[in-house]
Amino acid sequence: MPTGAPASADQPEEPRKLALFYGLPFKLFRWKLYACRDVTNVSEEELSNSAERLSLWQRMSVFDARALLGYYCYRAGEMHDAVRVLEYIPRPNLQVRPEINEMLLEAA
Repeated sequence: MPTGAPASADQPEEPRKLALFYGLPFKLFRWKLYACRDVTNVSEEELSNSAERLSLWQRMSVFDARALLGYYCYRAGEMHDAVRVLEYIPRPNLQVRPEINEMLLEAA
């Protein structure tokens, strides 16, 4: 999920932002097996521990990935990003997970 431009010798490194990617983090004969779907304003430094940093690289369903990214945005105070990310989760999934629906309603 983290994204950011690679730093060159004469440019300071830009802070990496949390993003949502679909696919696998590999290239096969110059073909990317992944695609960026959403980029947020939340920096990687907002994550509080190493378990959260490791969660960024775990394969999970698109609904779980959106819920987790929305939670990180919500916790960082980026309500606009949280609402945008969480609104892509279908209503039946939100009915099964009432805590995510409550977070979405509070952020909106």
